Amino acid sequence: MSAEKFWTMEPEQFNSWRKQNDYPRLFEVFRKKLPHFDTWLSNESLNTEIIFDNGFARFLGTNEPLILCEYERGELHLFDESLEQLPSIRKAGWILSERKYAPYFYWLRRNYGEEKYTAAKREFRISSWRGGIPYFYNEVPLLQLGNIKLNRAVISGRHLDFCSLDGLQMNNCHSNQHTYVWYSSAIGLTFYGSSAFWNFNKTSCWMHGDVGYRKEMLLTDGSFQDFHFKDSDPHLHLVRSKLKMSSVSGINFECILEYSSFDSVAFDAGEDEYTNHLAKARFFEKIKSLYSSIGNSVDAGRHFYEEQKYLLLAQLHPSVTYRSEWLKSSLLQKAKILMQSYFRLLLYVTSFITWGFGERPARSLFASIGLIAISALLYYLHPGSVTVSDSWSSLYFSIVTFVTLGYGDIYQKATPLRIYSSLEAFGGMFLIGLFLAGYASKSKQY
Repeated sequence: MSAEKFWTMEPEQFNSWRKQNDYPRLFEVFRKKLPHFDTWLSNESLNTEIIFDNGFARFLGTNEPLILCEYERGELHLFDESLEQLPSIRKAGWILSERKYAPYFYWLRRNYGEEKYTAAKREFRISSWRGGIPYFYNEVPLLQLGNIKLNRAVISGRHLDFCSLDGLQMNNCHSNQHTYVWYSSAIGLTFYGSSAFWNFNKTSCWMHGDVGYRKEMLLTDGSFQDFHFKDSDPHLHLVRSKLKMSSVSGINFECILEYSSFDSVAFDAGEDEYTNHLAKARFFEKIKSLYSSIGNSVDAGRHFYEEQKYLLLAQLHPSVTYRSEWLKSSLLQKAKILMQSYFRLLLYVTSFITWGFGERPARSLFASIGLIAISALLYYLHPGSVTVSDSWSSLYFSIVTFVTLGYGDIYQKATPLRIYSSLEAFGGMFLIGLFLAGYASKSKQY
């Protein structure tokens, strides 16, 4: 059946066709490939009727318990347990009954450990494209729904998991509820006009090489709200548009803005355990640059802080951070890389503690108070100090030395303390300078 015929179906008719003709073949492959699949079905009292009707992919890949709720009119709605609105829905009395289910991978991790979970999760994906068709597990072709242009099609309620939307163009296709595009392919997906409530998870939104059509996701001439990407490698191209109340999770992200902006978009590096700190730093560098390009210095600074934090952590693993140099270096050169990395680490740690990479100038005040207190204690306890056992004089001398390099009414005679008080004075100039520079930078918002 052609993609045009699928899109002319009503959502209920489309979902019914998938339930009878498409989902069963996927189900049998998963049953064969996934460890302890039948045990999961039995333990959770699940069957194909419940899974196919309410979200096949969500019952497999959600990383928290799911709540299946029956409403007064007999409607069934599947919610994540952590959904903020769920307590309000319960309080409103709309729910007649509810049942909690553990999704497959969540259940596998809790019952059989991290190793088995990681191995199964790693293989559960689109692993090849043949003739422009994505194949799951390298053997199951996904339902083809792309390479056409839709005008004002009804999206709401369609099950778009485990399918291919490659090259699909949607013109003013609206939805009033979340559409879950999970474990699918959406290379070159295009939105003309406003759209909302799209959830992409483990979906291929980009592919290297020539695929014969636009590869990035194009959002043009509209307002786009509640677009959520998780581990989907989104490469977005916004033209005369605004993206808002959305989220991106995962480091493989690119975005081009043409007369466009975004607002209230949450970014995080994702949970991939194989992602190193340098890659995360580069991800936040991209986000910083995006916010800078639209004149949002506050959020640009916030992501600059994250970038610097991961650059700091990257110095702890020089063999990973500088892998290309490390692999071709001699023992002496590796020692040099280690020394350079740990010197950078010292600089990053100093910047982090003293003023939060310029984004937390208040830390300079706390560092100043700490230096003054430690110095006062030294002047109070040291037997060679002229303020020994005199707490107020020790504190006074520490403060004036830190702030003004000293008035001269009190000065240390012991050589070690004279050297230390000079260092305290230098520390005072340094920390006060950092505070003023950081405060001035954070106060000016254009």
